[in-house]
Amino acid sequence: MLRTLLAIAVYARGEAKESEQILHEAIAADPGYAPAYRCLSKIVLESSTAPSEKTIDSLCQWDRTVCSALQLRVARESGNKVLRDEAIGVLARAPKTDAMSRCALGQAYEWSNQMAKARTEMEACVALDPSPQNHYRLGLLYRRLGETVLAQKQLEARKELLQKMSEETALGFSALQLIPKKR
Repeated sequence: MLRTLLAIAVYARGEAKESEQILHEAIAADPGYAPAYRCLSKIVLESSTAPSEKTIDSLCQWDRTVCSALQLRVARESGNKVLRDEAIGVLARAPKTDAMSRCALGQAYEWSNQMAKARTEMEACVALDPSPQNHYRLGLLYRRLGETVLAQKQLEARKELLQKMSEETALGFSALQLIPKKR
């Protein structure tokens, strides 16, 4: 658990690769600790590139849906349409309430130029997980579709969320400064 918390702190500093390594150590120490897997999957799925083989292997042993989302990245980078279609099939069968699968499907459909399907999935993605990253991705998709007003709304929603997160972080740091130091 402590290694997972350390990885989160390292990731918050902007060091994704180091955080990924720490999470691998946490998983090696306790292969049944699901929060380490969830953190690792969140980090690599927020990245724009395919993760390492080690990460793919680890997450594919843990969760089939996460594995399919990662395989989409690999398929995109390698141009492997068979792998892409297999991954899309798994994600399409995931529960409609699974934000990660909806977000990954939206990206997959966009990458394969199925824009109507991409829009449907990305709108569902944002409804289920309104993160700054998801608002940004939906905004880019709207821009590609020529929906400039909708794109601007998504970018404004992203900006508001980032501002709120920044304020919450500042409050947290202020609270930490109030803790008396040991003498």
